[in-house]
Amino acid sequence: MLYLVRYISYACSLSINKTNIHLTGPTGCGKSSLLDILADRKDPRGMSGCVLVDGLPRHPSFKYTVGYVVQEDIFSGTLTVRENLLFSANLRLPKTVSNREKNDRVLRVIADLGLEFCADTRMGTDLLRGVSGGEKKRTCIGMELVLSPKILFLDEPTTGKILQNIKIIDLILANSQTDLSHSSIL
Repeated sequence: MLYLVRYISYACSLSINKTNIHLTGPTGCGKSSLLDILADRKDPRGMSGCVLVDGLPRHPSFKYTVGYVVQEDIFSGTLTVRENLLFSANLRLPKTVSNREKNDRVLRVIADLGLEFCADTRMGTDLLRGVSGGEKKRTCIGMELVLSPKILFLDEPTTGKILQNIKIIDLILANSQTDLSHSSIL
């Protein structure tokens, strides 16, 4: 469980349940900045307060054990959905994880995110038509899920009218074969 000890904002709203923390507020109120602080992606100089994880200060390796999906979709447009997921797994998982395990994780994430029908379709670029916006966002989420993070931070996962992603995330949390038993989704 992630505990927020101190954050002062009059414009943001924070709601917490067993598996999700929802942070809402208008543009410019600091939602992304707060997520960056919680995920240990910001330089702590000039900040005060404390972030605790399970009641303890974050371990120095904390930022390497969490997943973070940024607002902008980041992927290789010339690769397929499957290739992007496998690229993320190959690049970021330890060498001790076998190729078979990496492939199994990719297959589970594809199934969990409902990407079976577009798994072998290129993501797309400005010049090359590819998968839909929702499929791009789910692929970006999947690129973090293949790592089995303990906590997954999602910065505006429904940007671009992609409400389906929220339903899919809830479905994953409820019935996932992906190892998310220790994960929190923000």
